[in-house]
Amino acid sequence: MYCGVPGLYSPDVQCPFFLGERAGRRDIVCEGFKDKMKVTLDFASRDAKDAYMGRHCIGPYERCQIYRATMEKYELE
Repeated sequence: MYCGVPGLYSPDVQCPFFLGERAGRRDIVCEGFKDKMKVTLDFASRDAKDAYMGRHCIGPYERCQIYRATMEKYELE
């Protein structure tokens, strides 16, 4: 499945909290930082979305604020 970044597909996404995206849309969906919650990131453009995914979802996802906030949920358990 295409993940929004040219030439890359969902298997390339490394972030464990990435849930997916809607084809042709400017948003991605991640696990939320509270129980029974999802976070949708809606970008101003597909280019902005692709850049974000390259820097966080596919790249070093530990820098992502959504990742860090969601990780705290598990560290508190």
